[in-house]
Amino acid sequence: MSLTPIAGHPGFPDHNEPRHKITTASLREQKLRHEPITCLTAYDYATARIVDEAAIDMILVGDSLAQTMLGYENTLSVTMDESCWRICPTVLIRSTPTMRFATLPAL
Repeated sequence: MSLTPIAGHPGFPDHNEPRHKITTASLREQKLRHEPITCLTAYDYATARIVDEAAIDMILVGDSLAQTMLGYENTLSVTMDESCWRICPTVLIRSTPTMRFATLPAL
């Protein structure tokens, strides 16, 4: 996977214009204006960087990382330590306006 900037390519924003930080209030305003709200899943730095460059509103680090990244049989097998200290920091490492959030497995 290339980490070459994708700004300026068709369908991607020009990074010369600063983006405003995404907050719950700004998401509510988007909803009230009937504007689309975008969200993609990322479990690593490279994917998070591409999502940021594409000006996606939110990045999800979901409990599905147990199966997709760690090879467990189900999502209940992932521990808090694996989610919080091993995976999330790789997505959170950059300071960008994109909102990030995580989900935990439900019993």
